[in-house]
Amino acid sequence: MKYAENSLNHLPIASKPSMLTALENNIDLAKKLKVAMVNEEISAVFQYIYDVVSNKVIYVEFLARWRDYNRVYIPPNIFLQTTKESRLTDILDEYIIEHILTEFKNIRKILG
Repeated sequence: MKYAENSLNHLPIASKPSMLTALENNIDLAKKLKVAMVNEEISAVFQYIYDVVSNKVIYVEFLARWRDYNRVYIPPNIFLQTTKESRLTDILDEYIIEHILTEFKNIRKILG
């Protein structure tokens, strides 16, 4: 009976070492994401979408890119998943929108 009590098969899933490590990593990344927004390490980039027939821009996508304080690129599929799981989506959306509006103002000043 003592073996069954100590067996990983009888522990809640979050208590298994691999799941616990993944959970800790997600929490750590969520904390770093919050700091990254404060430190403005996340940038908004424009991606133009062209009509291949007319060769004209038909719309612009705005994408979030994150390079941490060590200049290491954090892939969007990693930090966006963490954003969802940590319920930081609205905060990141607001952050990106603010940066996009600032960029538009800058472009407008340049173009007159």
